[in-house]
Order: sequence, then structure tokens, then C-alpha cells
Amino acid sequence: MSRLRHACMIGRHRTTVAVIDHGQASGIPVITNCRSVAAGTDQLRSTGWEQGMKKITRLLKKTGTTSVDIIFEPPMTFPVHTVLARDISPEACSAQCRIEAAALFDDPDTYSWELFACNTPAAHSELQKNLILFFHSRTVMQIRKHLQNTVDITSCSHAVAPCIRLSALHDTRLMILECEPEHVFLSISSGGKPDYFGYWPLHDRQDAQYFALHELQNSGTPTGSEIYVSGTLIHEEKDLAEKLEKQSGCRLLPFDPVRLCSLQGKLRRGDTPETQKAVSAALTAF
Repeated sequence: MSRLRHACMIGRHRTTVAVIDHGQASGIPVITNCRSVAAGTDQLRSTGWEQGMKKITRLLKKTGTTSVDIIFEPPMTFPVHTVLARDISPEACSAQCRIEAAALFDDPDTYSWELFACNTPAAHSELQKNLILFFHSRTVMQIRKHLQNTVDITSCSHAVAPCIRLSALHDTRLMILECEPEHVFLSISSGGKPDYFGYWPLHDRQDAQYFALHELQNSGTPTGSEIYVSGTLIHEEKDLAEKLEKQSGCRLLPFDPVRLCSLQGKLRRGDTPETQKAVSAALTAF
């Protein structure tokens, strides 16, 4: 019996919809469709936002999408590590996140967030370490407003979420280094929860190598560890991964959820960061 899951990754400059069938008799998920268009969150912030939304809407219709998990790359991300009560109620948790926002921003009401419970133990058993990702609300509000009449949005998550959740399907800790012109991050997770998250916004893409190496050398990652690399800069600057591997002593491998999770099916643009995250999101949706 077919159990299709659609995921739409809206990156900074490109949007990809991936469709995965989780209902195969073999038990192995199959990629049944994967398409992309040149439209992203940067365009949604400009005067061409209406044209961008039209492209994304047409893409959803072409892929037969009626229900979708949205993943988006906001223009800026502000990570915060905090400790909350393990049994905190959703209402109290939201209130605490608003307090964190008020301490960080002059206009806290214009920010949204996504919270991840961490694996790292807190000082006391009744406490829980958490990772909060803050971002401007405008982008996600635009996405929801203009797509809600076209599809049923089952979830709307930050682009980091698939990198963390995919670790639930991995036997060992999943370490992913992403290098984009706007940021560098290292995500280390297991069981679908973060163990470590280091994030650096970039003002100059030339700084990516410095901050990526900083993360590899200062995150407690043992020499020789296998780390999956992704991002526009990894694909555009072919020697970047080689330099980082040589300087860090880690083994850097291309991030490919198809091979990582033994999926069936072929991708047209399987090497793009947007495709990787769309596939990861559709894979971990169930």
C-alpha cells in the first residue's frame, strides 16, 4: 500500500519538492518524484515575492502535492542554548522562549523559534538542555499565508531540522558540516536529537573555511571521525572539503541521504543542499 510523504525545502535561492513512498512491500522507502525551481526565501523578501510564490505553487501542483511538510531557510538564524524543566508545559515553554527573545532582540514579537530537546544531560535530572533556533517571523508567515489555500501544511520547520531528525535512522552519531555563503554550521546528533550545534553567520564567504575548521577542531570531534559535508560552498569550491579534511584530520564525506539511508530511486539534482534536506524531511516524516 502506497504511503506517500511530500516535503518542500524552500532554500535561499532554490526550492525542491521530494516525494517518498514509505509503503513498499520491501520496507525500503522509494523516491518517486523530486523537482526544483529557481525561487527561494531571498526572493520572498524582495519585490519579486509574488512571482516566487507562484513558482513554488506550480511546483507543488506538478508533483501532485496536496499535503506537505515545509522546510525553509530563513535569511538569518540565531541559535540559543538554554535549560528548561524536563516536564515543562507547552504554554510555559513558549513563555520562556519569549523571554529569551526579549533578552536578545529589540523587537522580540517579530521573531519565531523552533526548539529541540538535546541529548546532553543537564546538571539535574529534572532539567533538560535545549537548542532554540530564532528567526524572523515574516518569511514563515508569508509561506503559510500563500500556500495554505493550495496544500495542507502538516509541519513547517527550520532547514536545520532534517539534519537533526535524520540521525534517528542512523546507527551512530550523525555529524553534518554545512558551508553556505551566509553561514557555517556543524550539527552532531543521535536518536533524532542534537548532541552539539555550532553556528556562525558569515559576512564574507571567504571566512567559511576558517569557521568550518574552528568547528571541526573545537567541537570535541575525535580525529578520524566521519563527517558529512554539504552546502553551496562545498559544491562550488571543489578543494574546500579537501583542505578541511587535511587540516582537521577528520574524514569528510559528501552528505547524501539516499546512500546514507539506502533509499531506492534516482534524483535529478541529488547533489544540491535543497534536495538533500527535502529528501531527509520526507524520509523522517513518519
